[in-house]
Amino acid sequence: MKNSKHIIKELEKLVSHTKIEIGGFFDPIEGYSYEPIKDYIKAVAFQTKPETASHDLFKTLIKDVLDYDNLNAFSEVNIGFGFVDFMLKESAGNPILIELKPLFKVGKNKTFLKADSLDYTAHKDQILKYLSSKKNEYIILTNLKDAFLFSRNAIIEFAPFKHLTFAELLTKFFEYENLWDTVRRIEDDDVKIDLDKSFFTDLKNWYKEFQCIRFVENEKFSKEELIVLLLNKVIFIKTLEDFGLVQFKHLVDEYYDKKDKWGAKGSEKILSFFFHNLEEYFDYFYDTELFKTRIWDYVVKDKQNTNAFLDVFEKTLGLDAWNSTFGRGMIHYNYRWIDEDIFGKAYETFIAENKKDSGIYYTSKDITQYMAKKIVTFLFEQIVDDIIKYVHKDIADYEAANKLLETLYQIKIIDPSSGSGSFLIKVLREVYAYYQKIDQATAWVESFDHENLFDMPETYTKTIEFRKQHNFSNHLQLISKIILRHIYAADIDERALDTAKTNIWKEAIKLRPKIYNYKKLNGASSHILPNLELNFCTGDSLADLPIEQQLSILESEHKQDIKRMFVIRNKYEQNPFFPEDIDEAVQIKQKLYDRLKCELSQIEKPVFLCVSFFTAYFDEEGNPLPQDRQGFNGVISNPPWEAIKPIEKEFAGKGKGSSDILDFKKWFNKKLEADQTFKKEWEEYKNGYELYNAYISERYYYQGNGDPNFYKYFLERDLEILKKDGMLNILIPSGIQTDQGSSELRKLLTTEYLLQEISSFENKGYEKIIDGKAIRIKLFPEVHPQFKFSIVNVVKTPSHPFSTFDAKFYLHHPKELYEKAPIEYTVDLIKKFSPENLSIMEFRSGDDYTLCAKLRSGNKLFGELPYKLNSEFHMTNDSSLFHNKKEIVELSEKEREKFLCLYEGKMIHQFSSSFDEPRYYILESEAKASLLATERNRVKRLFGLKQSAVNKLKINLDYQDYRLVYRAIGSSTNERSIIASLVPKKVFLGHSLNYLANYLWEDEMVKQVETPKEDALLLLSLFNSLTLNYYIRNKISANLTMNFMNELPIPEATQEQKEYIVKTGLTILYLSSKDEDYDNLLRQLKTKIDKKADIIKLRAELEFFIAKELFNLTKEEWDYLTATFVYGAKSETKRELDQIISYSKELFTDKIEDR
Repeated sequence: MKNSKHIIKELEKLVSHTKIEIGGFFDPIEGYSYEPIKDYIKAVAFQTKPETASHDLFKTLIKDVLDYDNLNAFSEVNIGFGFVDFMLKESAGNPILIELKPLFKVGKNKTFLKADSLDYTAHKDQILKYLSSKKNEYIILTNLKDAFLFSRNAIIEFAPFKHLTFAELLTKFFEYENLWDTVRRIEDDDVKIDLDKSFFTDLKNWYKEFQCIRFVENEKFSKEELIVLLLNKVIFIKTLEDFGLVQFKHLVDEYYDKKDKWGAKGSEKILSFFFHNLEEYFDYFYDTELFKTRIWDYVVKDKQNTNAFLDVFEKTLGLDAWNSTFGRGMIHYNYRWIDEDIFGKAYETFIAENKKDSGIYYTSKDITQYMAKKIVTFLFEQIVDDIIKYVHKDIADYEAANKLLETLYQIKIIDPSSGSGSFLIKVLREVYAYYQKIDQATAWVESFDHENLFDMPETYTKTIEFRKQHNFSNHLQLISKIILRHIYAADIDERALDTAKTNIWKEAIKLRPKIYNYKKLNGASSHILPNLELNFCTGDSLADLPIEQQLSILESEHKQDIKRMFVIRNKYEQNPFFPEDIDEAVQIKQKLYDRLKCELSQIEKPVFLCVSFFTAYFDEEGNPLPQDRQGFNGVISNPPWEAIKPIEKEFAGKGKGSSDILDFKKWFNKKLEADQTFKKEWEEYKNGYELYNAYISERYYYQGNGDPNFYKYFLERDLEILKKDGMLNILIPSGIQTDQGSSELRKLLTTEYLLQEISSFENKGYEKIIDGKAIRIKLFPEVHPQFKFSIVNVVKTPSHPFSTFDAKFYLHHPKELYEKAPIEYTVDLIKKFSPENLSIMEFRSGDDYTLCAKLRSGNKLFGELPYKLNSEFHMTNDSSLFHNKKEIVELSEKEREKFLCLYEGKMIHQFSSSFDEPRYYILESEAKASLLATERNRVKRLFGLKQSAVNKLKINLDYQDYRLVYRAIGSSTNERSIIASLVPKKVFLGHSLNYLANYLWEDEMVKQVETPKEDALLLLSLFNSLTLNYYIRNKISANLTMNFMNELPIPEATQEQKEYIVKTGLTILYLSSKDEDYDNLLRQLKTKIDKKADIIKLRAELEFFIAKELFNLTKEEWDYLTATFVYGAKSETKRELDQIISYSKELFTDKIEDR
C-alpha cells in the first residue's frame, strides 16, 4: 500500500479548487506528486470524457488507499435495475454501491477546468432505483469531492444519512480498515430517539410469538428462559454481522440454504440442520454459553409444533412476506444501534412487566457511565500510574511493575443486582482503557526497527517479555482475562443474567472488533469469548448465610473442593481458549451450594457468595482469607426500588389507578370467595412475603422502621460484601438522605464509613433539541417527574471527626454531575439540622445552607415542644369500615346522620377544609369503638395499668373537636410542601392526613390535657408559611412524615405576636372554608374577624410578619426564599401564591422605606 495519508492530502488539494487554469504558462499539474491525479488533470484537459477520467481516478484511489487485496471493486455492474458505476465488495459485509459523477469539466473557452457541483436531489430517481433491491443496503453518491451516504431509509424519506467529503470518508476508513464497517459506524450517528421504545415493543412481540410453541419439559430451563435464550442467540449473531465480523446475512443465508436443501422433507429437517450447523459454527469460533445449549434439543418435535415453530421463527426474523416488505423483524434492526443500554433496557422493562414484582428501573447510560468511571478510577488509576512509571523505557523496573500488576489482577468489581449488565459493560470499558494505558506505555517495542540491533535499548528484550507475559501482544486473550479477573455479577432472574452475559460478550467484541473477525480466528484461537459461569451467578443477593457461617462449613467440610476449583479457575485464566474443565468446577459449585442450602431451606434461590465467588473469600489452599481481605474491591448497583410487602392490586395485575379502592376491595374479596385457585395463590403470595420478611429482618441490622424496601437492604448488603478500603457506588431513591426509616443506614454511612458523594437528581429531566424540536428527556421515563434519586458513593474506611463529603441536589441533566459545584457537608452540619435522625438537608446552593442555618438558629424543634402528631384510619387496612358516597345517599336521612365523612389529603388546602368533596363515610359507632379500643390499649401500655383501671378512665377522642391536620404526602417539588388546615368537628381522617393530637396524657394524674386551640391556630399559620415550607423542602423527598415535622424550627412568639398570628390565621381559615364549619370556633375563642377581608393581602401580611418578626429575615433573604417557589405550572393555586409573594415583597419594601 502506498502512502495513503499523502494521497488523501493531494486529493483534498485537488477538490479545493473551483477552477484550474490549463494552457498558457501555468502547469496545472505542478505541485502534485501523486501520478494518478496528474493523469486525471491531463485527461480532462485533453477532453477525455469527464466521467471516464473520474472513473479511472476512482479505481486507482481504491487500489492505492483502500487496499485492493481485501476489496473487490467491480465497475459498470448490472444490479437488475440498471448499471451502477461501481460495486465494492469486501470479505465481510454486503456490497456498497458507488454512483460516481464528474469532478471537473472543461470550461467553455477550453482555458480552464471548472468544478462540477453535486446536487443529490437531482439524482433521486437513480438512487431510489438502486436501493429498491433488498440486496443493496448502502449507496454512495460522490464526485470525489462530496460524498452523500444513503441507506434504505431513503426510500421512506429521501435524504442522505450523512454528507461529508470523499477525503473524510477515506480517512475514516483507516480507523476500521473495512469500508462496510466505516459506513455502518457513520450511520450509527443517526440513531433515532425512540429506538429503545420500538425495540422494546418488538421484543415483547417476538417473545409472545413463541409462547404458542411447545418446549420439552425439563429441570434446567423454563419455557421463558428458552425463548430468551433463542432471542439472545439471534441478536448476538446479528451483532457480529453488523460489525462486519462474519459474513453479512450469514444467519439468513444459512437458513435459506437449509430450507432449499431440506424443504421437501418438512419443517423438522429444515430447523434441525439449520440450528445444528449454526450453533456448531458459532460455538467453535465464538464459544459462549449461548451456543453451549442447543435450542432445538428442547423443542417438541411433532409436525404441528415444528410447523408452528418455523412460521413463528420466520415471522420474528422478518422473513415472511409482510415483515420483509415493511422491514420489520429481528434481522431488520441495525445492531450497532442496539447497544447495551437499548438492549438491556428492553429486556429489563420486559422482565419487570412479566413479574409481579415492580421497582425495576433501567438506569440512564449517562448515569451508569459516570458511576462506572468513578469506581474504576478510584480502584485503578493510582496503581496503573505507578505501573506506567516503572515500565518507562528509561527506568524499566519490571520486577516492581509485575508485583503491581499482580495486585491489580486481584481487583474484583461486582454488580449484585446486575439486571442486563449495563453497569458492568461500562466498568469493562473503563478497566480496558487502563490496560490500554499500560499497553501504550510499552508499545514502542512493536514499532522498533528489529534489523538495527545496535540501536536497541537494553530494556527491549525485557519489554517484549513483559508484554508477552501480560498478554499485551495478544488482545484476544487479554480481553477475556480482564473480564475473568475483574467483572462479577449476580441477579435473581436468570433471563436478566443471560442477557448480561450476552451484553458482556458483545462488548468484548466492540472493544477491538478487528481481532474478532472470523477470518482471523484460526484453530489456535477457538473459544475466544470467556466462559462466565464462575463469574456470574443466579441468586438472590440478599438471601445468604452469614459469611462466617459459610466459611466455617466450607473450610471444615469442603476444603479440597475449594482447592480443586482454584486449580481449574487458575488454569482457565491462564488460557481462556480452553474451557474444558469449567464444567467440573460448576459441578463442584453446585455440590457446595446444595450443602449450604440445607442451612437456608426456607428461602428460594439464595446466593451463597462464598461458593458463587469463592476467590473473593478463600485462598488457593482452601483457607478463608483474613476478614479485611474478604469481599469485593468495588460494588456498583442500581437495586430494585420496591417495598417488600404483598400488594393486592399488584397480585391481581391491576394498576394503581385502575379502580376505586372500595370497588377493587369488593371485587378482590368476591374473587377470593368464588375462586379457590385465586385464593390459594394469594395465600402463597402473602406467605412468601411474610417468610421472606421474617428472614431478612433478622438477617440485617440497619433497616429502621417503616415498610421494608429492597434498596435499603441492598445498601446494607453491598456494604457487607465490600472489602476494606473498597468503594460502593449505588443508585437509590433519595429517601436515603431524609426518610426516618433510613436513619440507621445514614449513621452507618456517615459515622462508620467515609461517605464520598451524594448526587441527587429530580426526575423532571432536561430538554434536548432533536430534528428542530425540543424533546424532554427524563432519566427514568417510567417514573413520576417529581421523584428523586441519588448516586451514593462510599468507601469502606473508618470515618473520622473531620470527614466531609460532596453533595449536589436537584440535578436534572447528567452533565451537571461534572459541571455543578458541590456543597461540602460535614457530620456536624447534618447533626445541627437533624440531631436524632441525621436527615441530610438537600441544599441547592451554599446560600440555602446559610439561610436554613439562620432559620434553625436557636429555635426549638417542633418535636421538642409539648405536642404530638397522630394518624387515624389507614385507607387500605381499615377499608372494611368505609362506605362510598353512593351508598350513603341511598339511606334515609336518619340513617345518614349515623355516618361521618372521611377526610383525605386532597380535601384540604392551606387554610381550607373544603377544597374537595369526600369520597367515603364511616359509621360513627364503629369508628368510635375502634378508636376507643386503640386509645385504651395505648394508655394501658403507657402507664402499665390494669384493664379495669383503664375502663374507668374518661377518654376524649380527637375526632370530637376541631383538629389541625396536614397532608402526609408532600414533596420538595410540589407547589407548596406543607398543606395544613383545621378540619371541622366530627370527621374522621384517612392516613393521607396526619393531625395534631387534641388531648395528651398527663403522667402524674393519668388524665387528658387539651391542646389549646390558640396553639393549633398558631401552628397552622407557621406550618403554612412560605418560610417553613422553604425550610422543609430542603429535607423531604416524597412523604411529609411526622419525623420531618418534628424537625421544624418553631420560634417562640410573644403574646402579642401570637394573638396577631392566631387571629389572622383564623380569619383566613374562615374565609377559605365553609362558614358554618367554624362559626362555633369563633364563638369559642371570642374572636371577631373581618369577613370582607382580602385573603391574598391577609396571607401576604401573615407571611411578612412570620418571616420578619419571628425569623428576622431581611428583604434580600425573602427575595431569595420566595424565588424558589417555581412549581405548580399555571394552576389557580399557583396564581394565588404568586400574588401573595408579590404583595409580601411590597410589604418588605414599604417597611424598609418607612424606617
